[in-house]
Amino acid sequence: MQNNLKKKEDELYRQKFKIKELQKTKQVLTHLTYEMKASLEPREQQIEALKEQLVDYEKTFKMEEKTMDGLESDKKARELRIEDLKQSVKSEKQKTKKEEKKI
Repeated sequence: MQNNLKKKEDELYRQKFKIKELQKTKQVLTHLTYEMKASLEPREQQIEALKEQLVDYEKTFKMEEKTMDGLESDKKARELRIEDLKQSVKSEKQKTKKEEKKI
């Protein structure tokens, strides 16, 4: 009986020791988790800032793209106008040559 009681007491001591060790491990892991979260926070803020910057860049790109499309169509219209004027000049030169021949 005494022997049995001694075994149970030893087992109880081992379990208490194990609980204390687990509690220490838990505290260490909790602290490490806190430190890791704290170290990640600036990076998360940086990521959010970069996301906002990306959205701004995309808006700027779309505006520039629309501007470029407008300029391209304006350029094409001007090129057509130049061709029309060249044809007009050419026909006027021909008329002038005919008139000079008559004179």
